Amino acid sequence: TLMILEAFLVPEALTVEPSGPDVTGIYECSARFPDDEVANGTVEIRGSPAGYWGREVWEDESGRILYSSSRREATALISVDQDGRLSRTRFTSVERNRLVGERIRGGRSGEVSCSRQ
Repeated sequence: TLMILEAFLVPEALTVEPSGPDVTGIYECSARFPDDEVANGTVEIRGSPAGYWGREVWEDESGRILYSSSRREATALISVDQDGRLSRTRFTSVERNRLVGERIRGGRSGEVSCSRQ
């Protein structure tokens, strides 16, 4: 699966640089999209900044994390659901028990905020 993803990433995304903060844990999340639609879910992040794995369970879908990139400026998770659809969550603000960023799903993007359980 990683080989398939690498074909879509720019070369800079594949270079080695210092990893970002450790965000492992279980989070309750809320994503707000421009049309004021809100989606709630749970994100379980396991592993380490070198390679996260886990699950995302949202109201309308669930999937497993199949790729992660953790850098100082952002931590990105790419998930695939049971139908093979990809979603990306990119956390740009990481505090002790809170993650904030953007969620992209099906061509739509919205602000996501997560709190550690």
